[in-house]
Amino acid sequence: MTDTTNTQPGSGEKLVFIGRIETPYRSPAECPYTVNPGGPECRIVVHPDYAAGLTGLEVGGRILVLYWLDKASRTKPLVSERRSGKVAGAFAARTPHRPNPIGAAVLVIEGIEGPVLKVRGLDCVNGTPLIDLKPAMRAESPAGGGGA
Repeated sequence: MTDTTNTQPGSGEKLVFIGRIETPYRSPAECPYTVNPGGPECRIVVHPDYAAGLTGLEVGGRILVLYWLDKASRTKPLVSERRSGKVAGAFAARTPHRPNPIGAAVLVIEGIEGPVLKVRGLDCVNGTPLIDLKPAMRAESPAGGGGA
């Protein structure tokens, strides 16, 4: 067996959290199954060091939000789907329990107040670390929904 410690592309790189997400949910059990654009107001709070990166975003614009589901298990290759109970691989399910627990959502910006973006319906615990924000592309929004 070959030792791949620190030899794979990207190894040794450091993920930088650019802010936090504020939601009404205190635990993973309280979180909805997926993103709901009609859900409760949530706030994306960008760290002051990165606030200039919000320049050009506008109310009504759509953004891709990437976040780190830090309360999720990273050791479950198989999961039971919440609704059906069906067992599926982590890559075949909308589960936070995966090797890299990255959440993704495409949402409309409802408000901008300095380094804070107001959106609706994120599916994560209050205080979830923010990885990145990007303008959403048309293909990233499924018909009738805002989740990615």
